Amino acid sequence: MNKRRLSCLLVLLGALLCACAAWPQGVSFIWSPPAFDLTVRPGETQELQMNLFNEAMAPATFSFRLVDLVPTADGYGLAPPDPANPYSCASWLTVEPTEATVQPKRALVVKCTIEVPSDAKGARYGGVLCELETPEE
Repeated sequence: MNKRRLSCLLVLLGALLCACAAWPQGVSFIWSPPAFDLTVRPGETQELQMNLFNEAMAPATFSFRLVDLVPTADGYGLAPPDPANPYSCASWLTVEPTEATVQPKRALVVKCTIEVPSDAKGARYGGVLCELETPEE
């Protein structure tokens, strides 16, 4: 029996993006784990769980969206999912919830499911981007 394997690097971004100066003062959160390196067989489904902990003293609303990881001169960058990208696995991913408010000193479990098509081959890359929703003034 010839078993094909598909490698996926699923980078779950959030903590790396915390340095944005436009965020309100006092915002602090932890996104764990920041990345997964998976080997999933074609036709299989795998569920991953991440934790988002709001360290701040105020509620914070976050959104979660799927992204592609694309090669850049400095390594990898983020891009909207592109069906023409032969290395994208974003179309195989779902994330729940897509938006949530996390109370102070509380955690939220974020679930990501990857469903690999039965005819998939080679390495694929994608991720879930965690963004803080700032109130409009």
